[in-house]
Amino acid sequence: MTRSPFRRLVFGTLRRLLYLWVRSETINQSSFTLNLDRSRPVFYALQSPSISDLAVIDTECRKAGLPRPVLSVAVGNLIEPSAYFYLTPAPDWLGRQDK
Repeated sequence: MTRSPFRRLVFGTLRRLLYLWVRSETINQSSFTLNLDRSRPVFYALQSPSISDLAVIDTECRKAGLPRPVLSVAVGNLIEPSAYFYLTPAPDWLGRQDK
C-alpha cells in the first residue's frame, strides 16, 4: 500500500478525510497489555477489501503503539510489502466474486 510516495500521500489524505466523519474507540487501550513478542511479525486480517477499514485500523494501531498494517514486514528472508490481507477477494471489474 505505501510503496510509492504518491500512495502514501493519497492514503494519508483519505485517512484524514475519513476521520472528519468517523470516530473509533479502542477496547484495549495499550499494546503493553497484549504481551506481544516484538521479535515476531504481526499481520492483520480484514474481512473484505475496504480502504476505509484499512485507514481506521492503521490509525488505531498507531495510537495504540502497535505495528502498522501498511508498513512492510520481514518474515525470515522475505519482506512482505504490507502486514494486512483480505479474507475475501475483491470483485472483478464486472462486480463478480471469484469462487
